[in-house]
Amino acid sequence: MNDKRKDAIQDLTNLEYTVHARRSMEKVTRDPYFRDDDPDMILDALLNEIRSVSFGDYLKRAIRKRRPGGSDPSPEADAMDLEWLCSAFKERDVPPSFTPGTAKLKALAKNWLSQRTVNRSVVLLLGFAMELTPEDVNDFLTKALREPKLDPKDPMEVICWYCFRYHLPFVQYRELWDRINTGQTAAGQDDLLLLDSTVRVRGNMESIGTETQLMDYLARIGRNRAGLRQSIAARRQFDILYQKASAIAASMKTDMEKDDAVTAAGRYAEDLSRNDRLYDFQKRERIERRREDYRIYRQEEITPGDIENILYSAVPKDRNGNLIPMKESILNLRFSGKRLNRQHMIEILDGNGAINRFDIITLCFFIAAGETDRYAEPQQRYDAFIRDTNQSLADSDMSPLYITNPYESFLLMCMLTDDPMGSFADVWELSYEAE
Repeated sequence: MNDKRKDAIQDLTNLEYTVHARRSMEKVTRDPYFRDDDPDMILDALLNEIRSVSFGDYLKRAIRKRRPGGSDPSPEADAMDLEWLCSAFKERDVPPSFTPGTAKLKALAKNWLSQRTVNRSVVLLLGFAMELTPEDVNDFLTKALREPKLDPKDPMEVICWYCFRYHLPFVQYRELWDRINTGQTAAGQDDLLLLDSTVRVRGNMESIGTETQLMDYLARIGRNRAGLRQSIAARRQFDILYQKASAIAASMKTDMEKDDAVTAAGRYAEDLSRNDRLYDFQKRERIERRREDYRIYRQEEITPGDIENILYSAVPKDRNGNLIPMKESILNLRFSGKRLNRQHMIEILDGNGAINRFDIITLCFFIAAGETDRYAEPQQRYDAFIRDTNQSLADSDMSPLYITNPYESFLLMCMLTDDPMGSFADVWELSYEAE
């Protein structure tokens, strides 16, 4: 095979992120030394094997599937991607922003091709410029940004969805958007948002076949719903998982108190062994009282701080008791925004914080890792974790586990260890100690 052909195959292989991530994870977890040295091996894999795929990587892959010669290796590939993207925007008369600004298209496009993440609106603009389908756009949103699909409760995104589905240009989007913002839609009851499932609302949106039906739908959901993405379903699922996690945390805290009581009773027994003034039965009674002297925690007593303390028991804290910032961890770029700290949980429970898919995934991990006695083998626990987590994500109208994401791959690897929670804590600890 000549070098050019080999490079072409390698280039295409590098773009198959899921396959690469799965192979990298299997390489680690199938190593015969994995169970003996799992924290170090997991950390090494996260840093050197499992690539953190950026938004720019996804965008390049999408462009190279579309532009002529995109699959052929070339030193000028990045420059050709930029040129193709700018041409796509110009040919289809798509602006580089939904709002007027002074930034130039070429400068913005260059940033998009290199950035780790972008604003959600950028994906919508790319949808028009690259003539993407709703499925293509949803792939960008869920896989590249790790955000929900096009929102059936957001008028702007509903109009974009309609245009993507029926291959309408950006100018048509503008006309439709202007119509609903100048009061040209009939007033209607905001009843779709009373439905408790975003999935059901999406079904209503996807049944739209004409512009008249679109206008009727937009009137029903109201005009001021932009940014409403924390669905009732996601909050319900978070509450269910949080209650389960609280019950497990209560059991863990009780077990820790019980272990402390047993240890204290052992020390007390040693002290009593030198006491000649008590009968043996009196000593046994006193030792037993010490052994049973521990607190039993109830689920309702558990706070977000308790769950944080169990999850991140090995993460150093500052003098105020707060977790040291992520920037101090060697995994910052891969795990930034993924920590489920107590402040975020309190905001969600108070109704002031947005729920993201990593909140759901982390709670699912906490629950699965706290129920290790349910499964005879790590593989069984791993399979159950994937099944239950994907169900929770689906019930939250979120995309399933995605092994390409380093954080999700990390949790999956922890699930294959003998002590998932311990491995989770050890990797976090190592990430703060590593230079």
